[in-house]
Amino acid sequence: MATITLPKTEYEILERKAELYSQLLEKEEKSFPVEIYSLQRIREFLKGDNLSIKDKNKVKRILKNR
Repeated sequence: MATITLPKTEYEILERKAELYSQLLEKEEKSFPVEIYSLQRIREFLKGDNLSIKDKNKVKRILKNR
């Protein structure tokens, strides 16, 4: 592990940013709970996520023109 040296003011700024990020993530976690999916549920999502060739081409055209 490498050691770095920071001026105290820069360290305090980084520490405050880390605290703010932590608070933000905690708030999001409470607002938007994370769901852990089983392998079977992921397979169900993938199975239902199939587009026809016609629809895939339409999406590609739309994205290409953006």
